[in-house]
Amino acid sequence: MIDLRALLLSLLLLGALFLAGCTEPGPGPEPAETPTPRASAAPALAPSRPGPALRVPGEVQEVFDLDCTRCHSGGGGSAGLNLDAKRAYAALVERKSSQASKMNLVAPGEPKLSYLLHKMRGTHLDIGGHGTRMPQEGSWGIHGSLSDAEVERVRRWIKAGAPAER
Repeated sequence: MIDLRALLLSLLLLGALFLAGCTEPGPGPEPAETPTPRASAAPALAPSRPGPALRVPGEVQEVFDLDCTRCHSGGGGSAGLNLDAKRAYAALVERKSSQASKMNLVAPGEPKLSYLLHKMRGTHLDIGGHGTRMPQEGSWGIHGSLSDAEVERVRRWIKAGAPAER
């Protein structure tokens, strides 16, 4: 026959195990956290069709057009730098300088850290750059070199965060 004591002992053991599983978790390994998606800083744009390329604002692009694009345009722009209206923004903003490796050509909001401005002012050698001041004296252009007002126009654009136009 069935041993009643063994059956009762088995039922008590099963009951104890069941109740132990229903209590609050004690010390032990923490359950793995599920990462919570973070809200992005900018709203996601619907991937419809690509918009127009970002452009340097007209008053700054005018400086490039008058004094820079004779050498820095087209597929083989001097030093690989293309400053025509469709490509200048992408070529300059947050792009590493090939002549001063620790600097960007344009560091938005940081004129002193923007190598382009140093090249335009002729202070590029002071910060570890090389080559000649831009534009090269007498190479072409209305002025042969940049006026203080033109350099200031570019400096203000960089200081304002190098905003783009579409």
